[in-house]
Amino acid sequence: MIDSVLLDHQIRRWRNLALLALLPLSAVFLLFPEIDLWFSRLFLDATAQFPADTGLWHFWRIMVWDMSVFLALFSLAMFVLGLLRGGRTRICRRIWLFVFLGFLLGPGVLANGILKSFWGRARPQAVTEFGGTHQFSPPVLIADQCQSNCSFVSGEASGAFTLALILGLLFLPGLKPRARILGATGLAALAVWTSLLRVMTGRHFLSDALFAADLMVILVFSLFLWLGLARCVSEVTPRQIVRDLQAGLRAGGTKPTNHRDR
Repeated sequence: MIDSVLLDHQIRRWRNLALLALLPLSAVFLLFPEIDLWFSRLFLDATAQFPADTGLWHFWRIMVWDMSVFLALFSLAMFVLGLLRGGRTRICRRIWLFVFLGFLLGPGVLANGILKSFWGRARPQAVTEFGGTHQFSPPVLIADQCQSNCSFVSGEASGAFTLALILGLLFLPGLKPRARILGATGLAALAVWTSLLRVMTGRHFLSDALFAADLMVILVFSLFLWLGLARCVSEVTPRQIVRDLQAGLRAGGTKPTNHRDR
């Protein structure tokens, strides 16, 4: 049985820690911006080029991005189906709203819609230190070295961390401690590896991925708290998802009983 009060407290604590982390993270990369250049140089090959984004690397990051898009669209569909059925569902309708808004506001609006569009930071491959023509700039300072789809923050890292955070919040609390640790490790590895691939191929700096991760933690956890989902998480199981999906698709199907309107 999930302790909703404890879960709510833990989520709030981690959200607040992520908020506090913005200050030292910004200070480090403002005072020592060369960290980004040093870390990117670790992945240059013998010809001073970044590895190509091909093969399994390309397949992995596209797969993770497609999973994020699928989950966002699936959650929207489940939310709409819940509305069409009069709001009587096995899983709290706000769960699906949380998932959809997490992807829409995180990778969609904040990362790609605002920061990548207006921050103006050139990508590693484009700066003079790596053979490009644009000036390197620290992540915390707005620059004019890129017009659109810029380096800060990493959109795919934002998507990967949002995916990992949402899956973790929905499925890990109900697991036994050992399974929870294994699941959290796997989700963290998915997000970190996807982000690292973008750095290794010269598409993003280390700070682009770190700020993306921190901002997604703040946004996703804030949404979870705002929607009051701690008491709904225990309802989220693969079996209940399938049942709600089947009921929503079945025209004129019997509405479930023993569940309150959401």
